[in-house]
Amino acid sequence: MHITWPWQQGHAPIQQAILDLDGAKAWVEQKVAEENLVMVTGAVISAVASAALSWQTTDEWPWTANAVTYSALILSLASVYTACQQMNGLLRYCQGEKGAEKIHKFLKGHRWQEWTWSIPLRLLNVSISLLVISIWIVIWDRAARAGVWNNDMKTAFATTLAGIFALVCSLISGFNSVYILPD
Repeated sequence: MHITWPWQQGHAPIQQAILDLDGAKAWVEQKVAEENLVMVTGAVISAVASAALSWQTTDEWPWTANAVTYSALILSLASVYTACQQMNGLLRYCQGEKGAEKIHKFLKGHRWQEWTWSIPLRLLNVSISLLVISIWIVIWDRAARAGVWNNDMKTAFATTLAGIFALVCSLISGFNSVYILPD
């Protein structure tokens, strides 16, 4: 399985957009819908990270938890911003009768298109991962300081099981939505 498999789903549509005008039209519609989803989800993750940083216990957190939470906030805001940039560019560039032709030529003539157009989604995925990691840092730091099987350790254990379950479900969902769905 390739390391960038969550973003491979965008490979076929952009390749079709490079090949013909109908593919370019379909790609623009798909990309605008994706950018909308990234903007909404990125805003939610930004709100969650901001809320977490306003908790009264943040002074007790290890510096790594604060650093990772702030990083999640920055990357989620960057995902919203880059999605807005790309959507604005697509909407302006693709206006009129020649819009599909212009985007078709643009995509055909520039290298790195696949990677460039997936930046908002990549930023969002990393920010979500960082936010979850920061929560685990806080929970496990507190459990480690206790050093005994108390409520903090039980919380750390339960959240680790929940995290493993979430990871397995995410992998299954990603695999099914990328590799199993027909073209």
